[in-house]
Amino acid sequence: MPLDHGYGVLRATLLTQFRDTPDDQGRWYHVNLTASADGAQFRAAVDVDSKQSAVGVQWKVVSGDTLTDALESVLTSGASVLVWGGPFTQGLEVHNVHQNQGDPPGSQWWAENGIWQDAAVAILAPSGSMKLFISKFSSQSSSTDTQGHPI
Repeated sequence: MPLDHGYGVLRATLLTQFRDTPDDQGRWYHVNLTASADGAQFRAAVDVDSKQSAVGVQWKVVSGDTLTDALESVLTSGASVLVWGGPFTQGLEVHNVHQNQGDPPGSQWWAENGIWQDAAVAILAPSGSMKLFISKFSSQSSSTDTQGHPI
């Protein structure tokens, strides 16, 4: 079953970014993007890892603040960004900005496994080049069946 509230892409102009206050977010930690599109302001919460979870975020063989710093280093105010993910139930906000398949049986996210709904952040430079940020949790499998469940 796919993400409960849908999936899509936001194309906007990046205004600012900020980190969650760890004490406010518990085990999950985000770099938040504030962006504008069609006269509206959006927020996108990109999971980066709190180091308080047994299910850390993977993007290379590094974790935690290194990942946060890597994402923030390519975010430039005024740049065009594409954010793939799912909408929050209220407001103009995007989350689930990470792989959204491959969660193991028994996981609280098993029911949200689905193909064609993995998320990412792309930053478009004025030169035409693009930097892409793609991540997954360490508990998620990269090999999945046609329903997005681990093989």
